[in-house]
Amino acid sequence: MKDLNILFIIIFILFFAICLLVYFRSSDRSYEKTKEGRVARDIIALFSIVMKMNGVVDKVELNIARKYFFHHFHGHLIWAVNMLNDLNAKKLKQYLYYCTEILNLHILKYNDRLELLNVLFEIGYTCNGIDDQKIELLRGIAKYLLIQDWDLASLEYKYECGKYSNREKQQQALEQAYKYKMEVAYTILGLKPGAPLSAIKAAYRDLAKKYHPDHIPAELDEEMKEMSATLFRQITEAYNYLNEIFNPSNR
Repeated sequence: MKDLNILFIIIFILFFAICLLVYFRSSDRSYEKTKEGRVARDIIALFSIVMKMNGVVDKVELNIARKYFFHHFHGHLIWAVNMLNDLNAKKLKQYLYYCTEILNLHILKYNDRLELLNVLFEIGYTCNGIDDQKIELLRGIAKYLLIQDWDLASLEYKYECGKYSNREKQQQALEQAYKYKMEVAYTILGLKPGAPLSAIKAAYRDLAKKYHPDHIPAELDEEMKEMSATLFRQITEAYNYLNEIFNPSNR
């Protein structure tokens, strides 16, 4: 009788495990068909493309990928890892295809795309640093993900691109990029470069009142509302950037 009970428990556990497996596989198949799932597949493809540039996919690269998957593909970690392994064994399309689809699906905001690029740089850096071939690939991905020049320059400096041959010029490029970013931020707020913090705050308050989503007339069409939301986001980003320069302790 005791052996029969143990056998029953084992059968129940196996049945439960099989049910869970079927459920998760069904959930993953449904996820793949959503916009979020399509973007996830495109992101994983970019991971695979950069990993292959290192020649051999090692454990460090896989751990970086798993960490990203864990934070962004909730409930689909195993699917994402299996997808990466599957894509690593296949010949993929050009990175332009995956970057274009990511943008067209309108899921990833700018900061999300910048975070993705940072992780791709991290993967590229793991094996003997980032050489000329890798940096051209990463610059291409940055271009088609619409990453701003100053952010790309910052990543190139962070991951020591050109460390042994062109470090001084890279530092100059980084400084020029951030100088340009500052000028753009002032322009967005309608100010001349060098305006004091008081003027920056006043300009932001006036523009925020005008373009905040809560102040947009309800009768405007969706396209106009989207344009206003985009402009408000740019205004906020410009203000935050300049405010950090004047108050570095707030970073």
